[in-house]
Amino acid sequence: MSEHVEDWDPRSEEALTRPRELFDRMREECPVAWADWRGWSVFRYEDVVDISRDPATWSSDDAWDEIDPEDRAIPLRIDPPDHTRYRKMLMPLFAPKRIKAHEEKCRVMAREMLAPLLAQGKGDWVSAFSGPYPVRTLCQFLGWPVEDAEQIQEWSETIVSARVRRDIATFRKMAAVWNDYIDHFFEENRRNPGENVSAWLLEQTFDERPLTQAEMRSIMRLMLQAGHGTTTAAVGNAVAHLAQNPQDQQALRDDPSLIPGGAEEILRLDNPLVRMQRVATKDVELHGKLIRAGEEVGINYISANRDPRGFPDADKCLLDRKPRNLLFGVGIHTCLGAPLARLELKVVLEELLKATSSFTVDPDGEITRKTYSRNEHVTLPLLFTPA
Repeated sequence: MSEHVEDWDPRSEEALTRPRELFDRMREECPVAWADWRGWSVFRYEDVVDISRDPATWSSDDAWDEIDPEDRAIPLRIDPPDHTRYRKMLMPLFAPKRIKAHEEKCRVMAREMLAPLLAQGKGDWVSAFSGPYPVRTLCQFLGWPVEDAEQIQEWSETIVSARVRRDIATFRKMAAVWNDYIDHFFEENRRNPGENVSAWLLEQTFDERPLTQAEMRSIMRLMLQAGHGTTTAAVGNAVAHLAQNPQDQQALRDDPSLIPGGAEEILRLDNPLVRMQRVATKDVELHGKLIRAGEEVGINYISANRDPRGFPDADKCLLDRKPRNLLFGVGIHTCLGAPLARLELKVVLEELLKATSSFTVDPDGEITRKTYSRNEHVTLPLLFTPA
């Protein structure tokens, strides 16, 4: 049984510029790998599923010791039994009726944001659309000020980046900024309750007691931070694939019923979320490697979603493949906001395909990407031909 080995470097040029190729190779050659910067990484589909479904062995409780327990993300960084109760309390926020009621607002905003791109015939998809759209629609869904969307996006990027870099000073500074910002809205709703998530949380209970201020902050901060970042990456990655694969673009335009499943198949091949952390609660041997109790393990979704052990013809984009991928996770921590993300992605693709006869990559521009904290496009120059 091997001890820790410097198997790979998650910060290498290959990891940053060609993550899918690197992770594919790691999955086949070294399915459990150690790196000083990120601890253990697990790359195979079955291992990712097994770990996700075994919270007793693989804890989601925050592994970063310097974080104040009050700054843990509820319910993402909580284990059962508390996780189960928090999640049950929050599920009504994403009930089908609420999601359906939000659809028309998403469509109106999508059309408004597409209009200047279509009029110009070109533009950077990330800065003009996939960056601002998810955070604006999230604000609408939560009853939060849409005019704060740009600031929320900036703060989110800063605090997520600090977490990835283990920059505790920046993390604590931004946590304080978030807390002050969120507390302001709770105070406003105590004085004058409105129709928004802050007012709703003030009415909720946990173990037959009102939620504490720290609990409400944590829940609200997670929704404001995590509720748009991966959707931004998803909208960018999906549109990039269609711009570079005109046969898939036309297939979805010809048969819009393929869009929901087809979008998830596209993102299976180019997953927005790179990894999630777990912590081993006991010593575990996996593929000949000893993972000790207390060590961090990152489950790599990009690699697992491309694993031929989990998906026949894993390297092919099959738009009619039945969704069974790990786009929104698996197990108890399956993304709570998945219904909202699915709606937003579906609406964007429907409106874009309906409004155009084609869209392609602008040869005069440059596509740039990054891997951490998300697998996403930084720039995506496109040419649009209106319908």
